[in-house]
Amino acid sequence: MTYSSSSNPHGQRQRDLETFWSDLRQGIDQVYNKENINKQRYMQLYSCAYDYCANVSGDPNAKANDLPKPTKKPMKSGNGKQGARFIGHELYKKIKDYLEVYLQRCRAKIVEKDLQDEVLLDFYTKQWSDFRFSSKVLNGICQYLNRHWVKRKREEGNKKIYEISDLAFVQWKEHMLTPLSNQVTRAVLKLIEKERNGEVVNTGSSKRRWKVLFS
Repeated sequence: MTYSSSSNPHGQRQRDLETFWSDLRQGIDQVYNKENINKQRYMQLYSCAYDYCANVSGDPNAKANDLPKPTKKPMKSGNGKQGARFIGHELYKKIKDYLEVYLQRCRAKIVEKDLQDEVLLDFYTKQWSDFRFSSKVLNGICQYLNRHWVKRKREEGNKKIYEISDLAFVQWKEHMLTPLSNQVTRAVLKLIEKERNGEVVNTGSSKRRWKVLFS
């Protein structure tokens, strides 16, 4: 998809934002559904996240082709004008809301299936492993947001704003770990009791569970 960030009236800009988010949300769905994402699609999503932020700021000259390429090296913040016009609140909020809904659905599966004991632990640990990996991918897509808006907000003293990978873990704690803590704890204690009683337990699976639960 090719995006245009030319000067538009407010109504056109709003439609552009909806288009950017629609494609970015589809990409996030791909990430959390563990679908294969090639380099071209990854760059497209990175570009889309950048364009969303640039358009929210109302900058008529921002273009996707002008964005910096993803890199692990620290980026210079640029001149004050660029820093001032960069606004990421809208995108950050949409991502936070997306993660909240996603995790609520994950938790609902446990309730609907009435998962207990080892079955619960297996489901929980797999969900956590998959979620952690997907969140690292999403964090890379949102590098520009992290390095500008998030960084600036934290420098201003707002400690409730996190890099996207950390935001994902905070959301996991709020919507999975805390609500399920009693169930998971009971399941862990039952498994420990089985091992102490000499019952057959899959040692490999147990080690993976402990690694996930206590990492």
